[in-house]
Amino acid sequence: MKEEGIDAYIVPSDDPHLSEYASPCYQRRAFLTDFDGSAGVALVTQEEAKLWTDARYWEQAGMQLSKEWELMKAGDPDCPSLVKWLGQSSKKVKTVGLDPFLHPPSFIKELNETLDSATPSGTISFPPDNLVDKIWESQPSLPDSQFRVHPLDYAGADVATKLKAVRAKMKEEKASLCVFAMLDEVAYVYNIRAADVE
Repeated sequence: MKEEGIDAYIVPSDDPHLSEYASPCYQRRAFLTDFDGSAGVALVTQEEAKLWTDARYWEQAGMQLSKEWELMKAGDPDCPSLVKWLGQSSKKVKTVGLDPFLHPPSFIKELNETLDSATPSGTISFPPDNLVDKIWESQPSLPDSQFRVHPLDYAGADVATKLKAVRAKMKEEKASLCVFAMLDEVAYVYNIRAADVE
């Protein structure tokens, strides 16, 4: 973080498809915190380490986090959101680093607006490499399972029929383009499956 000039680094649970259930190589938050629940976001500053997770995981996180980590109970009225906490900490946290492939644009926009209003010098930094990857010596390899065609008996309709239905809906909505990024959407529309996530 010091090398990159970053005061705080955000480590979410998600993979580059923003899937909640990620392949082992993308489970950076679990590696860093030892908390292996499916939802949560870690924040590391030069002085603090915090984990935000919702009520489903408060007890589990409390048992798995070491004393270096502070559990932030997302959803509790007394707990600020991660973005709000960063805005309130703008005197000591001016540059926030994150991997842009692991956050939706709406989050980056909200964070940018919060930093701008909290301090004119607040910025977001996108290091060229994920900082957790740089310290994770035993990081599992990228998934390499083969794609397979999902049998029509289980898929319900062939790809042409599904694309026709999508195009009809696009016409109804006056849309000229439809983007599918979530893995389950891609798998559904194209009747393909793989085994990247056990």
